[in-house]
Amino acid sequence: MRLLFASLLTCAAHAGSLESNFLHPPDTTKPRCYWYWMDGQITKEGITRDLEAMKRVGIGEGYIGVITGQSGTPNTSASKALTDEWWSFIEHAIREGTRLGVDIGFFNSPGWSQSGGPWVKPSQAMRYVSMPFLPVMTGRIVGSADQSDRFLWDLRRLVADRMGRDYVGGLSDLCHEHGLKMWLENYGHWGFPAEFLQYGSLCDEIAGEFWADGDFLNTKDTPLIPAGLLGPVCLRDANTTEIR
Repeated sequence: MRLLFASLLTCAAHAGSLESNFLHPPDTTKPRCYWYWMDGQITKEGITRDLEAMKRVGIGEGYIGVITGQSGTPNTSASKALTDEWWSFIEHAIREGTRLGVDIGFFNSPGWSQSGGPWVKPSQAMRYVSMPFLPVMTGRIVGSADQSDRFLWDLRRLVADRMGRDYVGGLSDLCHEHGLKMWLENYGHWGFPAEFLQYGSLCDEIAGEFWADGDFLNTKDTPLIPAGLLGPVCLRDANTTEIR
């Protein structure tokens, strides 16, 4: 009887907090947006105006993405990424976001890629292919069909584990060391080598998206359905995505 009473009290408290949070949503539930810095055309005045506009319409966080070649305007006064001037813009954005109560997120690499780039040395690249079995990657059979299939399974398992545990897990650990949270969209396209559930379970927040036009017309990529398997991960989903 005591257990039942305690359970009822817990349910009642949960229902009360759920209703209260629905009527008065906490700041953590505010919508977020991608904040593209197009072709280095950035000014501190523009940053402040953007953030003030986000605050005005109730946006809780802006994710800075460095995008090149899509602004459609002459690139006459660009600030090159990673220069001292560019870092001063990042600092200004964080200070202004703090002042206004708008959190700042940041893509870990230019565009929509992973963390690849010319700064990755050949010795740091993922090189785990056993040379005798290399022809299997082109559809040939080495040894036997069973051996070739087992090689492909081992290789894919290795790559998925390294992508999840070392890449995502390592970046997540680095974020936590500096008091940051890690967010990602835990899926990919066109032969993405990692496993979505494993990939997403190693960060703090995951999200999905869907596109209104282009190659992703009416296609929704979302990790939210199996999200209960991921553990204590905050879930988010995107509104219609377009590039204009």
